[in-house]
Amino acid sequence: MEASITLASTSHAGLKNSSYSSEFKLKAARFAEDCNSNRKAAAKFGVDRKGIRE
Repeated sequence: MEASITLASTSHAGLKNSSYSSEFKLKAARFAEDCNSNRKAAAKFGVDRKGIRE
């Protein structure tokens, strides 16, 4: 199972889209895969849990 980080292509009023480096995305994806939890990875890396997908 492979995890990845996705970014929203649209922003909601007042919210700024973030961009993340490839290195950051790989670290977050590997952490999510290792701990088997997208929620824990999202909390550790400060991103929305919906942004980390399998």
